[in-house]
Amino acid sequence: AKYKVPVGKKDLYFFTLNTFSAVNDKAFYDNAFINASYHEFELYYQLWRDVSLSFYHGIEFVKGNEFTDQEVQADGSLEARNQTGKSWGVGVDYQMNDKTFLYLRQRWFGFDDTSFVGENFKGRHLSVELKIFF
Repeated sequence: AKYKVPVGKKDLYFFTLNTFSAVNDKAFYDNAFINASYHEFELYYQLWRDVSLSFYHGIEFVKGNEFTDQEVQADGSLEARNQTGKSWGVGVDYQMNDKTFLYLRQRWFGFDDTSFVGENFKGRHLSVELKIFF
């Protein structure tokens, strides 16, 4: 989905992308082996003619059941994957000319799994992208 809102003399753009998926042999979410959903939200605001700011937030959920990999818990029980991932980001877009764009992005992310504690991690990602259209 895309939505445009005027803010001052400029426009603020809101984008969202949502995905729901399941691996199963019968019904969605009730008995699925793995359920996953991903949600991404982005805001773009043009500061000047050639410069825009971008903001990002993403969240994902992955949940397994007793037919997938399981981890032995401290109390001896077995628990399936139950993962939540979150990320935040900021960026600057610079239009160098009508065919050349420079994108700078910084994202911070973390993944937590209540069942697979050894797979919990945090990090950051910096990207510099130069796009040239022919």
